[in-house]
Amino acid sequence: MRLSIIIFFISALSFIDCNAQKAIPEGTFYIKDNIYIDKEPISNIAYATFLASIEQFWAPQMSDSLRKLPLFGIETKKLFAIRDSTWRWKNKNLIDKMQINKIYYKGVDTNISLRKYLGVQKKIRNIPVAGINYEQAKMYCKWRTDMVLLYYSSKSHTFADRNKFFTKINYRLPKIDEWESAFQKNSYCRNKMPFYWEASDSPAYDIFIMYNKLISELLLEEGSLIQADSKSYKIRKDEEVPKNEKGFRCVCEVND
Repeated sequence: MRLSIIIFFISALSFIDCNAQKAIPEGTFYIKDNIYIDKEPISNIAYATFLASIEQFWAPQMSDSLRKLPLFGIETKKLFAIRDSTWRWKNKNLIDKMQINKIYYKGVDTNISLRKYLGVQKKIRNIPVAGINYEQAKMYCKWRTDMVLLYYSSKSHTFADRNKFFTKINYRLPKIDEWESAFQKNSYCRNKMPFYWEASDSPAYDIFIMYNKLISELLLEEGSLIQADSKSYKIRKDEEVPKNEKGFRCVCEVND
């Protein structure tokens, strides 16, 4: 049971094409320099998986230990040893801080709760999570970095296997120039929330999907968000944006 829990978390974000010379971080595309950016804002189901993980497995204090694990051939018992050694840091305050309040989506209201993370309604699973603050977005990025690196290592049994994946990555919020580069490269604007579509319906090619003034995305500079339509974008201050419009996406910075 414990093994299945870990496998779920470390595979939830990463289904990798191992035929590539270096696997592109799942759900992203290359924009410039060493930066890959998410094609879409973080979804409700992705954030719900994060919430479940911090309840059952992950704590931010685990990061240093997780990143010192072997690059391949990881033993499951070592993962549980790390988890158990940091369990004393597990506290309800962290879980409460990462929760989001009930959000109303034009006819559908929801609450992304720990106990219902697998029961997020089908109609809202893949639409952007909203009501996010800067601290929550940063913690999600830290968790995602740990989980993706752990996934790469768990899938690798030899050095050759591990060489198919990047070894030094860091997920974080985008800088304004990174977001601009993606917007200018190949962008598409949705005019409404896409209820009842599946993640598999998302285009496989490199397209940057935004939501027409429905979601303002958090940027790396604290207190700043970006809002876009099909033709333009503008920077907004945190206090100007209603809570139910605040979402985010990640960039993956590669330092191999």
